[in-house]
Amino acid sequence: MTVKLDFRSSEGLKVIDSIVKKHIPQWKDGLKPHQREPIAEILDLMQVMYITGTGDGKSALFIVPILVHLEISQNTRKYPQFNVPIKKKPVGIVIAPTKGLANNIVKESAKFGIKAFAFTQQNISAARVSRINIVKEIAECSFHLVVVDPEHLREPDWYKIPNSPAFRSNVIFGCAEEAHVIDEWGLSFRPAFRLIGSFLCGRLPDSAIFGMTATLQPGPSTASVCATLGFSGNNFHLIRRSNERPNTKIIVQTLTSPIGGLDFPQLIPYLNEHRKTIIHVQTIELGFRVFLFLFNCLPSSVNPLKRIRLYHSIAKDEYNEETIMLLESDPELQVVIATKAFQNGIHAKTIVDSLSIGAAETLNGQKQDGGRAGRDLETSGRRIILVPTQTLSKANKLAETFPPNLDLSQGFPNTGKKASGIDPALAYFFAEKVCYVACENRVYQCEPLTELTLDCVDAKRDLPCSLCCERHQISDDVHKDKFAKSSNSDLVPFISPSTETSKRRTSQLKKPEIEEARSSLAVYEKKLWMEERLKDDHYNRSRPSFLPKSLVNLIIDKLLMLETQESLDALLTSVSWPFHTSQNVKLFSVLSTLRHSIQSKRELKKKQQLEKKKASKSRVNHKEPNKPISPLPELPSPSPPLTDTTNATATHSTLSKTHAKRKDPEPAGGEPRKRRKAVPQPQKKLVHLLEDNSV
Repeated sequence: MTVKLDFRSSEGLKVIDSIVKKHIPQWKDGLKPHQREPIAEILDLMQVMYITGTGDGKSALFIVPILVHLEISQNTRKYPQFNVPIKKKPVGIVIAPTKGLANNIVKESAKFGIKAFAFTQQNISAARVSRINIVKEIAECSFHLVVVDPEHLREPDWYKIPNSPAFRSNVIFGCAEEAHVIDEWGLSFRPAFRLIGSFLCGRLPDSAIFGMTATLQPGPSTASVCATLGFSGNNFHLIRRSNERPNTKIIVQTLTSPIGGLDFPQLIPYLNEHRKTIIHVQTIELGFRVFLFLFNCLPSSVNPLKRIRLYHSIAKDEYNEETIMLLESDPELQVVIATKAFQNGIHAKTIVDSLSIGAAETLNGQKQDGGRAGRDLETSGRRIILVPTQTLSKANKLAETFPPNLDLSQGFPNTGKKASGIDPALAYFFAEKVCYVACENRVYQCEPLTELTLDCVDAKRDLPCSLCCERHQISDDVHKDKFAKSSNSDLVPFISPSTETSKRRTSQLKKPEIEEARSSLAVYEKKLWMEERLKDDHYNRSRPSFLPKSLVNLIIDKLLMLETQESLDALLTSVSWPFHTSQNVKLFSVLSTLRHSIQSKRELKKKQQLEKKKASKSRVNHKEPNKPISPLPELPSPSPPLTDTTNATATHSTLSKTHAKRKDPEPAGGEPRKRRKAVPQPQKKLVHLLEDNSV
């Protein structure tokens, strides 16, 4: 009788290693021990929650099981028999939070010869245009890996696909990628994340189910995510490893400029080191303002659109994919300004600096942002966080309410983010007074805890955090060689704005001109919406996204410089405006009319001012000369004393009336009368001088 094996057995692990060595020769050292264990458990159809640092090779968990099934099914005699059925057409489902991550997984899978499909709206539409029945293709197991977002799982197509006998019999696993967002996003703006577990357990009952993330805090967060995915019992294994990044330095600084403003001068010194940088922003609108600031900080000899790019969810998939490709291949592209769309799972090994303007919503998000830098372990990365003063104040205020001996293995007390306005874990991090790295290790309970919770100096970390540098008076020059400037010396440096320039609005238009421009663009926006809203690509698009406020502001700021169709096309391409090809000529016509109107009014106003100035000068030339000051008449000699009582009374009465006329009336309300400030008269000054000379 043939003995069947588990993949977790020593022989099973050897089989996994041999297959990896055969099919993935680029992994010279093969699988790491922390990868081998969860992969074997997934192949044995267990439930796994795998928590480890960004860049630690989590993608191997859905790549290797596919390769193992393909290899064994094609060469059954070379390998022993296993307790689980081996599939000839193995299929894995990965549930990803963003379409950017979905496309990135497909791209990475292709490097290992695995055919994958990202089930995004754009890819579905492209398949329909090509007359491909993508639902049928997936149901017949034409793809080994299908990446889908949780919202699509509620559609009729995903009732048909799991009900297909071929698909159901070949599915080997369901994976929740970036599992921490099940709670973070599922409890707020994307409730479909809370239904992932019911889909996987209900529709794929005979498959392995696992979650992966770098940022899942212990306590209630872990318990909630695991319960949502249906993890329980002896068939579930939780693996928590350290998510510390030894090759990345943490720098926390106060943001010196308003986060709602137009100028961000703190960026310039970092960017002038010419290191590939990702700038994280919380909103697309803030991203446009940062883009505009950097746009204006480059000299006219440089094309800013080649040096700086935006990455956000509204941009087309092709544009975002091109941005990642250029990051890795184009030495001229230095800066990418990105929203949350770049936060989870997307990476380019050339990025060495992660720079956050403002705090993320949670500590998980903040750490995910920093995880985009230093993916190449041979490089030294920097995670720079510029925090507004108001956020630091909120953090310190909330941190004061925490008990002195806070047990972080049980998570944070339920203080309520809405009441405090900040995530408790993030407040704990910003209020840290000793070491930022040790603080994060305490929050995530990284093992070995006793070693990893030491400060950077005691733990002998190569790149101490900014807090440890400040406490131990470690100069930046000590690690200057590790953060050397990029070898690309051809990059022209950004020009730091002067104090006057930074205070002046970037727009060249006056306030009435801006109002006129907004009015014209509002009329155009209505026409644009009426023309494009019923087209297939934009049928479900919200009206504010047709001509976003951020794009309107950008156009107004550059209106007088958009003199050619090419200059407008370059601007629209840089922001990935979805109507660029169909509306660029019409928009340029509107802007040309608007620009001509503004310039004509300026010329007319200038002409009127010149005529007014000329007329005023003419009046001054024809004005009569001032008459000489006539000498004051001599004062009469004093009158003799009055003897007639009648005349005396009359004179006294006359003087009283005169005094009454000259006396200022008392103000209403009984308030004391204010003394008038005497205004010196030239004639009186002259009299005093004459009197002084006569003495």
